[in-house]
Amino acid sequence: MNDYIKLAGEDLKVFNDTFIEQVDAGNTKEAQVSLQSFTRNRLREDSFAEKIITPIDVNNDELDKALDPEFLVKYCDREPDNVPAMTIPLGTTPNKYEFSGTRYPVYFTRISSDMYEKDVDLLRGYTYDIRSVLLEQNTKDIGTTIDTHFLSKINDVIGAVNTNNPLNGLGLPQNITISGGVTRSNISESFKTLTRLKVPFGPMQKDGSDSKGVILANVNTAIDITKFERSEAGGNISEKMWIDGEIPNVVNGVKIITTIKDDLVPDGVFYMFSSEEYLGRYLLLQALTAFMKNEAYFLQFMQYLNIGMSIGNVKGAARVEFI
Repeated sequence: MNDYIKLAGEDLKVFNDTFIEQVDAGNTKEAQVSLQSFTRNRLREDSFAEKIITPIDVNNDELDKALDPEFLVKYCDREPDNVPAMTIPLGTTPNKYEFSGTRYPVYFTRISSDMYEKDVDLLRGYTYDIRSVLLEQNTKDIGTTIDTHFLSKINDVIGAVNTNNPLNGLGLPQNITISGGVTRSNISESFKTLTRLKVPFGPMQKDGSDSKGVILANVNTAIDITKFERSEAGGNISEKMWIDGEIPNVVNGVKIITTIKDDLVPDGVFYMFSSEEYLGRYLLLQALTAFMKNEAYFLQFMQYLNIGMSIGNVKGAARVEFI
């Protein structure tokens, strides 16, 4: 059999009756499998970027023309600026203002795993489906690559540490340090970094009726929060954190996301994001797809997707390091 078999979405099947890997819009669903008789080396997790900014499916017809026809781009509109209202004398007309809008580009790129190859007869001695395990790991490793690109874009726009960011037009810093470590007082103080930028964040600066925004921190920083005593955490929350080993899902009215990827999100760091309509776009041109080839006695497989991600509002994110 020399033809490639395209397997995507709910049709993605691994060649083993004990495992079915489903991929739907870039998200891996848990498969119902028998007990796996192997020892894992390290923990992996799904993408945190997709919990901060929702992937939106686009198709070829929605792409915009570029000077280079092989350059894939989609232009997204920004909210237009306006001038403040003013008081004018009776019998006069207001000043004229020539209004206009702006756009920002979202460029697309492919993210792929390696091409895995194996003699199918060499798979007969395994007591578990090693191919399925590799597909699962590749899915999460691709998510880590997405997270790396996402935070790289955030770091590019928030400016240097403890320096006013010229990109936000307000002369305010978006990348700061706060002395004294992770304390209740310092966490509350850190929120001002984003609220001063006049974007939705938390219950006291919301857009509409809902609390907006999210915090990203690594697990080690979250463990520091579990050190809060009753006088800091309040009520029985301190006892619950100590017994259950979990922090509340919401801190100071803002949802908190934790990650094991401390190489991307260092200890003692909060990345804070406004609601995604004040941040940017994450566009999905090609959902996570697997290609498999079974030729003679060799099996090959790989996974890939094609995405575009761009920050349309530099004021939508901030970074705070507790030192």
